[in-house]
Amino acid sequence: MSDVARLPLRTDRLVLEPMSHDFDDDLLRARLESRSELLPWMPWAVDVTLETQAAYADRAVPGWHGGALYHFAITEDGVAIGVIGIDRRGDAEFEIHYWLRTDRVSRGYVTESALTLLAWARDAAGARRIVLNAGMENRRSLAVAERLGFERDGVLEGGMHGGLGRFPAYAHHLDL
Repeated sequence: MSDVARLPLRTDRLVLEPMSHDFDDDLLRARLESRSELLPWMPWAVDVTLETQAAYADRAVPGWHGGALYHFAITEDGVAIGVIGIDRRGDAEFEIHYWLRTDRVSRGYVTESALTLLAWARDAAGARRIVLNAGMENRRSLAVAERLGFERDGVLEGGMHGGLGRFPAYAHHLDL
């Protein structure tokens, strides 16, 4: 059982809110509006419905309390515009993931959110290593990994699975 408090994290422009059903409508809208951009990289982008969004939120709270995952809605002016989180891979190792509504990309929001999340992960969740996997053609995610200081480990064996099937990817890590 995790004793990590479910509290918002603040950046200069955004608030990262622990995932809950409060964000289902906003995130459904964001997923639908951004589906074509998310589909190659995100397997969940195949089936975007209120039910699948609610099921995601249903997993988030017990996952947090179990210490397995810490997911946040990225909010701007009280509206959820994406998700960022970490999933436990080992005692002190987590994998980071994120997505952002298409009309909010190229503003530095993911980098800003990730910097805040990484500091929190180290201090609150005891993270010592963060892994990040990104498609070789996913220029935006690769740029985020570079801006955050992740070291590229090489080609991810077996690649990754997205909404359009498997794709080649790079593996990265960051020691905190």
